[in-house]
Amino acid sequence: MSVAGFFKGLAKGILGFLLGVCIILLIMSLSLSQFTNHDSIKPQMVDILSSSVGSNMSIGEENFSSFKEMAAFACTGQETIELPSQDMPITLNCAEIQNLQSAEQFKTYMYGQIFDKMYYYNYNCTDIIQCFRQNQTASFAGGPFVLMSKTANDSFAKYTIYSLIALIVICILLLLFKPFSASLKGIGISATIVGLATFGMPSIKKLALQKVPAESQTVISPVLNSLFEILKKNFMICLIIGAAILAAGIILGIALKEKSKGKEKKKK
Repeated sequence: MSVAGFFKGLAKGILGFLLGVCIILLIMSLSLSQFTNHDSIKPQMVDILSSSVGSNMSIGEENFSSFKEMAAFACTGQETIELPSQDMPITLNCAEIQNLQSAEQFKTYMYGQIFDKMYYYNYNCTDIIQCFRQNQTASFAGGPFVLMSKTANDSFAKYTIYSLIALIVICILLLLFKPFSASLKGIGISATIVGLATFGMPSIKKLALQKVPAESQTVISPVLNSLFEILKKNFMICLIIGAAILAAGIILGIALKEKSKGKEKKKK
């Protein structure tokens, strides 16, 4: 093997490795971006907050019917009222309170407002990594809720774009190597191998749930189920795309070989 051939093979190997890494990073960042989307995460977080925030609020949870009546009374002549909290004040809209028909609806609404306050909280950092480095995690209701914030969602969306750009660049570099069909097959194989992780999601989720304290299983399980369903779906998409690219590379390779054989026969 020539020196040029050695370095060419080494470059393809490194690019192949980076391709797999970029695919994984893209899937993870995209999944986390989808998971931390406000409308996606809010229902699960409302459930978590309803079971954990009570100790941090100046009012308890045992009688939401009375709380609803108290809130409605406090709203007399007011557009909004402020719900006191040890961590941050929560603003409730009086018009919305008046439209609530039951104590359960009031409970859901109140914790929804708490979540919104938490989700859009200003963490004084522009990136989730920076937030942790600066310890700007806002221990609201006893946890690093920056992970479930708009800041986190924006960060994961940004990482998704970076990963996608890197992936496109690496794919272009790989496709520059000849033969084109072989490079196409290499890309397809990498994507297919990464995509096979979709079948391991149930086992990984089971291991993750085992790390959750028994008393928190009921609350945390729906959140983890949601996250792993998103991961499973995205890895499955990767598997399908990878298989399609691999098939295209194989078909193209066969077609090129047949074309080459045809030319050789004509020469003879």
